[in-house]
Amino acid sequence: NVKVTDMDFDAILAALEQGQVDVAVAGISATEERKQSFDFSENYFVPEQKILVKKDSVAELNSVDSLDGKKVGAQKGSIQETVVKDQLTDSQLVSLPKVPNLIVELQQGSIDALVLESAVADSYAAQNDDIVVADVELESSDDDAYAIVLPKGSTELQEVLNEQIKAMQENGQLDEFLQKNTDLANENASK
Repeated sequence: NVKVTDMDFDAILAALEQGQVDVAVAGISATEERKQSFDFSENYFVPEQKILVKKDSVAELNSVDSLDGKKVGAQKGSIQETVVKDQLTDSQLVSLPKVPNLIVELQQGSIDALVLESAVADSYAAQNDDIVVADVELESSDDDAYAIVLPKGSTELQEVLNEQIKAMQENGQLDEFLQKNTDLANENASK
């Protein structure tokens, strides 16, 4: 019996910690810091990080250094916050709970750029004529990979999830699932 609950990204781990949910599946990265408080499944996806900018700023915002002193958005509680802090060290981080709100902030000029996972960034760029993916290389690491989060000590459930992830990777079902969700993200970005 599975119940899916929608919540702000930055509330997910707290809900898990408080026992309000049994697992968290939300594009959550298994960082070393998070591993101190939670158990994780095997990684199921390693995203590339990209930067969105307004189309009229793409020539100006074309390198990590060009973002110095600029306001750069990221979803609150996400790995993208860490990317901004670690790789865009001279920019000003602006965190909001929902990506659509960050898109509006970018379009209105309240922020200069926005760091998102590649599929999400590509989706929003495809659906909005005024924003584009900047040609700025960001580094990826194993800490960026997505995994399912469980309460500490959930060894039995962790083993079951790892078996399922491995089977889905081997039979191509995971790739199909990821493509379906990318398509869904594209649909939602256009709304």
